[in-house]
Amino acid sequence: MIAPRCSVLTLTLIGCASSQQPCDRVDACPGALVCQVGRCAAVESTPVRPESSRKVLDPVDALFVDGASREGMTSELRVASRGGGSALVLLRFEPAWVGVQVERAYLLLEPTEGAFPALEPMEIQVSPVLESWSSLTPVPLPALGQPESRASLVFTPPAPLRVEVTELLRSWTQRSGRIHGIALRISGLGARLSWGDLTGTYPRLDLYLR
Repeated sequence: MIAPRCSVLTLTLIGCASSQQPCDRVDACPGALVCQVGRCAAVESTPVRPESSRKVLDPVDALFVDGASREGMTSELRVASRGGGSALVLLRFEPAWVGVQVERAYLLLEPTEGAFPALEPMEIQVSPVLESWSSLTPVPLPALGQPESRASLVFTPPAPLRVEVTELLRSWTQRSGRIHGIALRISGLGARLSWGDLTGTYPRLDLYLR
């Protein structure tokens, strides 16, 4: 159990628009631009309303499984090639979106320091976790729901990857039964993503709420 502590992915493609300046606060952008979803952009082109509130959540639990085996303590998630299997990431967050309107929701995956661009596009599937789990317990792994989205990712460090999970979070209030987290199935040669067991950073949930 762990303590709670760019580019935009739609359902088909992720990438980092070099023409958009990164930002981390409302007043960080020049001129009439505003900071939205980590990038400076014109108000009329932003994916969320300027009055939306933002919350960035660390996971309350996280698990990285490489192929069929559980990994030990690590600061890095290395994604294998498509032919060599895939990495499975399980994440659970405090449900800060309950009772409010979710405008946008993204998972932030940070590259490790000094990481190079991946040699090929990464493939990712986003699914709900349907059974309880803990990073402290051994396999078997929990059951996963059908993938809610599939995408091809362009890994371009040092920018983090933003994996959109808006519709998944919105749908949770309409499901019967409890949802136990988000599962990412990732493949693609050469990606090096930060992992927080030692000195790295776990994937975080970036919420825009009203």
